[in-house]
Formats: sequence, structure tokens, C-alpha cells
Amino acid sequence: ANFTPASQRTFPAKPADCFLELLGTLPQRPYDEIGVYDLGGVDIEEANELRKLLQPKACRSGADALLYSANGAGEYVKAIAIRWKDAEPAPAAPASDESVAAPADPR
Repeated sequence: ANFTPASQRTFPAKPADCFLELLGTLPQRPYDEIGVYDLGGVDIEEANELRKLLQPKACRSGADALLYSANGAGEYVKAIAIRWKDAEPAPAAPASDESVAAPADPR
């Protein structure tokens, strides 16, 4: 599969066997596109085969998921490696903000 980066931006690599979500529809969660894998000419019949093929490369590129698409014949034609925007460590919140998030006292 040929890979085309989406931009010059890079992300920290993950282990080659990292957990990789497979998505057949656009996620509602915000994400960054890492790049596109062109699957033309690759014979893949199941999503798990797609994961096995691309997992090492996608994980090393920092991907959290693959957003795949198929043609009218049901053949996988491309997969977009994505990284969740909220996967980055959140900045530590000041202790005073914790009281804001606490549930109100029902009394």
C-alpha cells in the first residue's frame, strides 16, 4: 500500500502492535489526518486483514485509527491514518477548577 502524508507534521511513534481502531464512517470525535494509504491492487476481503497489513506502519506514524473506504464492489480502496486530537495529554487543571466540575450538593 502506498502512503501519502497529509502534511509535514509528525506525531510520536507508537509500538508496531498498538491498538488501532477501524472505522468505516467519519468519526464524531475530533482528529488529525496523518496520511492516506492507497490500497489499489491489494487483495483485502476483511477489515481485520486491513489492520494486519497496515497496523505496523500506522502505529509507527502515531495513528490511533484507520478510516477506511471501499468501492461499489466492496473492495477496500483506501485507508486514512488518523490521530485523535484529544489523545494528547491534557494540561493539568488548577486545584480550584476541580470544585467547578463537582456535582452540586442536592440539599
